[in-house]
Amino acid sequence: MVRILRSTCVLVVLALFLPAAAVAQISLTAPITGVVSDVTGAVIPGAGITVRNNGTNARFETLTVENGTFIVPALTPGIYTVTVALPGFKQVIVPDVKLDAGTPATVRVTLEVGDVTQSVTVEAANEILQTQTATVSTTVDMRQVLQLPVSRDGLAMVTLLPGINSTGDFRDSRVNGLSREAVNITIDGVNTQEYNKDTDFFSYISPRTDALEEVTVSTAVPGAEASGQGAVHVKIVTRHGDNEFHGGLYEFHRNSALNANSWFNNRDLTPGANGRRREIL
Repeated sequence: MVRILRSTCVLVVLALFLPAAAVAQISLTAPITGVVSDVTGAVIPGAGITVRNNGTNARFETLTVENGTFIVPALTPGIYTVTVALPGFKQVIVPDVKLDAGTPATVRVTLEVGDVTQSVTVEAANEILQTQTATVSTTVDMRQVLQLPVSRDGLAMVTLLPGINSTGDFRDSRVNGLSREAVNITIDGVNTQEYNKDTDFFSYISPRTDALEEVTVSTAVPGAEASGQGAVHVKIVTRHGDNEFHGGLYEFHRNSALNANSWFNNRDLTPGANGRRREIL
């Protein structure tokens, strides 16, 4: 009887906490979709689609369906190359398709009649206007992060984006004038927002800029991937690595001889040969 009661208690606790943990998980993946047609505008079913991650060389394959469309779901943020091939047509390569956290990417490909061994490289194939989602978001990638003149706190740079106002320290920031209770901060999909959300724009885990891949701030019309956890979402994505070795070297130097003395110390010290002495207390 005691074992049964214990087992029941464990099941009840799991039933209460597992849904909350599931809700706390924010999706960072997004699909790459597209449509394939010929030069006359007629859609082409059965075309082979290969999506390759430029950093990791991970490959994903699919085929276009009857209406010429395709979808490769649940891809992590990064830069991808899309290749379209079909016998009787020239192979088409679409390089540098950028996929941001939770933001779908779309490509449109036109196949030309020719040998499949021939290839055509398409530049700037991404849609300028995002039509796959109504979410209003801004993404800052790793290169921008390293060039911005802010502290090495990954969350501090978010305050430089449009619609975010700071009255002092970045922890006092508000997004679109909303209460801080409306802001949700995640790192790789896991909620790291401070429990008392109405006091600070703050994350319990603040990754250094060296650890960041990108930061996406969604300020309006959050999608289903946001799990209904707030009107504003700060999605921090850490670096996931690739097939090349990278590293960084930093030196932190602090010399007390370079520190300025306080006004009170200067006032109380005995003048030396060159006026007020500098002493570090």
